[in-house]
Amino acid sequence: MFELRCVLAQTPAVYLDSARWAQVPVVLVVLSVLAFVRFYFDAGRMWLAWAAAGLRVAATIVTAVSGLAAAAEITGRVVAVTSGDTMTLAVEGGGSVAVRLSDIGAPQQSAFYAPSSRQLLENMVLGKTVRVETSGKGGGKRIVGHVYRGLLDVNLELVTLGAAWFCMEYTNDTSYVPYQSEAIRQQRGLWSRTTTFDALVACRANPPVVKS
Repeated sequence: MFELRCVLAQTPAVYLDSARWAQVPVVLVVLSVLAFVRFYFDAGRMWLAWAAAGLRVAATIVTAVSGLAAAAEITGRVVAVTSGDTMTLAVEGGGSVAVRLSDIGAPQQSAFYAPSSRQLLENMVLGKTVRVETSGKGGGKRIVGHVYRGLLDVNLELVTLGAAWFCMEYTNDTSYVPYQSEAIRQQRGLWSRTTTFDALVACRANPPVVKS
């Protein structure tokens, strides 16, 4: 059931939630097998059984807790777009928060394609309600996260259009790779005058990570 839900998941949050719940039957099976072998066959060492059961339960708890932290979300209306990878949300209560898109980067200020990248992001989200799956929080009101407008994966769309690059040194998510490779092959957007080395240097100068 949970494996099917993982396959049908349309967002990372749903996938992570399904993957976490899928650990529950695994734990029950492990505990059942250990109990069966110990009490039915009267075999095995009790301390070893308890150790195996404890490690399995501990791993499940760690997975659940880390998944909950990773899946933290905020929702708000985009009121400003600073660059091709940064926006400002108006949130409930009248406050605002700056959002740096995770995993990717875009040209800044006077760099080649910076105005076009910013405009493309504006066209996607400005004035719209978006959902942000946060991956960190910096000093003040600044967060890093994956942005969705409805079912549209904004981060991935920017990479697909050649309006942003994938910062491979700052994420384990390799799902961007084929989309960026195709954008490079087609010389879309910034890739008409940008190399992968340029992108690597830019990612290091403006990384998609929490800044204090």
